[in-house]
Amino acid sequence: MRARRQSVERAGLSAGPTGAIGSGGSLRGPLWRGVSEVVDRGRRGEIADQVHAVLMGIAAAGTAAYWIAYFGWGAVQTGEDAAYVAFENAFPLADAYMAACYLAAARQLWHRRPSAVALGIAAASAMVFLGCMDVLFNLEHGKYADMTPAMAVEVAINAACLSFGPYTMLRLWRIRARLEASCDDPPRKS
Repeated sequence: MRARRQSVERAGLSAGPTGAIGSGGSLRGPLWRGVSEVVDRGRRGEIADQVHAVLMGIAAAGTAAYWIAYFGWGAVQTGEDAAYVAFENAFPLADAYMAACYLAAARQLWHRRPSAVALGIAAASAMVFLGCMDVLFNLEHGKYADMTPAMAVEVAINAACLSFGPYTMLRLWRIRARLEASCDDPPRKS
């Protein structure tokens, strides 16, 4: 009995007065700390997923707001020349694709579904591509030299595209196994 109690205690459990684990005993020690850390990591992962889903929703909403401002009153237009207008007018369909993928990925990530990975990577890679296209146009046409308020918005958009896009791809790829493992869990109600 004593040997069993010692091995149980080494494992981080405590035996109750009758010697049965869990009969009046409590969890403590390294095993409990290990279990606690796994549970905490799971909660942190779930919270991080929710924050990331919200950020993806903000990216989609920001894209829509940009095009409303662009076509509605031209507040974000950095020029009026034909080359600039033609270039910018080529973006709405691709931006709509990116925004739709972000919204779908955000919903799937919120519900811990593995399809969030593919949808999020599709959105993020589109974001990086569009950001690269915009940066190259701005560099080739000297747009960064004239820092107007509209150009400051463009710089912020370029920075977001070239940072949030790669972050999303990397993060979703890293959590894919956790999302696949959670697909057996019942989805969270929204």
